[in-house]
Amino acid sequence: MVQESAFYAQPDGPWQECVGPANWFTLECPDDLVIEQCESLIRIFLPGDVAGKPLLSIEVWWDETGMELPENPPNLGVLFPRLVLGKSLPAIGINIPHDVHSGTSQQAQIQGWRSVLIPRKSCYQWRLWRFRQGSLCIAAVTTSADGDALSDQQVALCCQILETLEVSDAPAWPPDVFQRRALELARKHFPLLNSRISASFTLRLGESEVSLSSMYRLYLQQTDSFRQIVLPGLTSMVRMQELGSRFQNPCFNDVQHQILPVIVRDSTSGPEDRILLPWLANLSIGFVIDEEDTYRFVTHRLANVWKTDQEQLYEIGIANLDQQVRNSPPRFTLGDLTDEFPVLEPVSRSPYNSSLILLPSVRDLIRTHLGQQVIVSLPSRDCFSVISSRDQGSLTALRQRQNSGQLQSVEERLTDQLLLLSADGVSELHD
Repeated sequence: MVQESAFYAQPDGPWQECVGPANWFTLECPDDLVIEQCESLIRIFLPGDVAGKPLLSIEVWWDETGMELPENPPNLGVLFPRLVLGKSLPAIGINIPHDVHSGTSQQAQIQGWRSVLIPRKSCYQWRLWRFRQGSLCIAAVTTSADGDALSDQQVALCCQILETLEVSDAPAWPPDVFQRRALELARKHFPLLNSRISASFTLRLGESEVSLSSMYRLYLQQTDSFRQIVLPGLTSMVRMQELGSRFQNPCFNDVQHQILPVIVRDSTSGPEDRILLPWLANLSIGFVIDEEDTYRFVTHRLANVWKTDQEQLYEIGIANLDQQVRNSPPRFTLGDLTDEFPVLEPVSRSPYNSSLILLPSVRDLIRTHLGQQVIVSLPSRDCFSVISSRDQGSLTALRQRQNSGQLQSVEERLTDQLLLLSADGVSELHD
């Protein structure tokens, strides 16, 4: 039975699931609502209202102060400036510790001569839910349109959604906390090394940089095994450093088969001397020596020692990646982007997934399944999505998927620019 309402008619059928960052929580909402997720912010829109005010905005963060909700009442005047009225309300039907507040605030007034030409209603109503479990904090807000009251139907739908909230029993540390704890572990076990946090989710141990991406990806699946995951990787890097120049300047023949290409943003922080080949969409191709637990970038200094250039590194990296694909063919899933258009994505995550687009053999495989011209979304190194249609509705759905929780990644963000994959190769898509 469809629930009829002037506010919103809820369809039959199961609800869709929304997964919070780092798998911290899940919640559900009606299948026709639109979910947008960008890092720690989730916004849920009524169908057809994506350009307007969200039905529900959810912000999540990590707070290690240890203060419980009763000890830390919200400063409503800061959260909702020009506060007219604010009050606490009874809890909703969920076991997670939380509090609820509602109120009315004024919109900032338009000043000067524009206030005569652009009159506006000045007040809006809001409802705030705050949840806290350990260090995990979640705040959800819904607001009325300017000058309108917050309808009972809107509040009821938000409560229905929030009452599906389930929080992980052992939520994983966010990347910055994981990086800090990894640094503490390094300093404890290797006190003679100068260890510090470096950019782009890495640690610097002495003269070497250690990428934490692979360790963090494994940690997300085993949150109680932090030490067992991180310490072996740090130890192997330190042991290699103890080899001195043999590690700093490894013999080309010893590591040639380990060189792989990675796609990075032009603005990515990293070793200043690393080799980058400009590609497209403000992206570049770098080269790494793939170790068992981590990887490190090939620098110009190292390339000079090897007496090799960028073009040779590209040929070697592409050949190694192609050999990996032949030895262990990547698996793809073909799901539904919309009712009409399928979307192809890798089954498993790898920091080299985005690099697969560089291989003609993989591009041909994708085009065999989806057509001669396909559209590629490349939100991060470890995932990509491919569709076959340039229909505006499917492009909008693909962009929404880029910003949803469905493509969460521990790798850095690459680009929001969609790419066109054809028989001529890869280029930027211009609408």
